[in-house]
Amino acid sequence: MAFITQCWSSTPRPERRSARWSALRIALGAMLGALLAACGGTPSSIAVRAAELKRDGEPALDVTLTLALSADWEAALDRGIPLTLRFELSDGQQRTQRHLRLRYAPLAQQYQLIDVERGSSRGFARRSQLLVALDRVRLPLDPAWAGAGAALELSVAFDRSTLPAALRLPSLIERRWQITGAKYRWTCAG
Repeated sequence: MAFITQCWSSTPRPERRSARWSALRIALGAMLGALLAACGGTPSSIAVRAAELKRDGEPALDVTLTLALSADWEAALDRGIPLTLRFELSDGQQRTQRHLRLRYAPLAQQYQLIDVERGSSRGFARRSQLLVALDRVRLPLDPAWAGAGAALELSVAFDRSTLPAALRLPSLIERRWQITGAKYRWTCAG
């Protein structure tokens, strides 16, 4: 009788206990890995490859960009959430901001690139065409920029204040929603 009681005892054997702990550790490690992967992801980024101030005629800023959106930002854009790029140009004496809005109009089934200050827009059938259009951007400037200083600085970033309230905090905290901006300095001849 003692043998039967001992075999059917609810107390696990030491080898069973260690096997259970090993399985539990593996399961917890897998859950932690999945959680970290969900929080990770590649953040979006902006890089300025070149910038030039055109002074002849109406002053304009020509910018060559590389814009990489994470899968989360692409999905947000595809669902109609507008993303606004803020270009801030400074020569030490004067400063100006220009804004370009990227948006998807679901009823028109069209991506749009909107110059916020001018109110003009261009339409694209695909998101890839919109992003390619951002490779080279020309932004008209006020006539005062014709006499701008030689040392110029351009800062390009997404304007978080234009995001819906539900995305403002995640864009600051979560890696997958962060977008790194870019600064570019150069000396303008003439």
